[in-house]
Amino acid sequence: MKKELYKPHDNFFRAVFTQEDSARDLLLSVLPQETLRLLDLRSIKVEDTTLIDNKLSERHSDLLIRTSLRGVPVLIYILVEHKSYPDRWTLFQLLKYMIRIWERERSQHGKRKTLTSIIPVIFYHGTRRWRLPLNFSSYFVPEDRLEPYIPEFHPVM
Repeated sequence: MKKELYKPHDNFFRAVFTQEDSARDLLLSVLPQETLRLLDLRSIKVEDTTLIDNKLSERHSDLLIRTSLRGVPVLIYILVEHKSYPDRWTLFQLLKYMIRIWERERSQHGKRKTLTSIIPVIFYHGTRRWRLPLNFSSYFVPEDRLEPYIPEFHPVM
């Protein structure tokens, strides 16, 4: 019980944004217009994230929203960063959580040949400006010849 007192932002976030109308409003405020135009925001379903990573739940609020993009299922994973400073390894954490989501999906739907697309979102509200790169390839030494071997994604912030 004591632990919950130290996480008022987390508790508030979970109480509010696990409601589908509030989750829809959150997406409307954070996603780019060109992405919003593709999504079916009427079909939003908030998913349980405890299966992704229990340690994550201890450190961050997160939200997993299932919807569709032109009839194709898509997941929107929102990591709420409550640190007072930008964390250089946030994109690495996001990739780990994305992989855990896909692992869970594979174990539940092993015969499917595709994975659900994930739109990662960082909802940062620290006091310092976020000046860290928002492309995963920034973790690697730039080398054009190796570029095809490096995973890449750009979260929404």
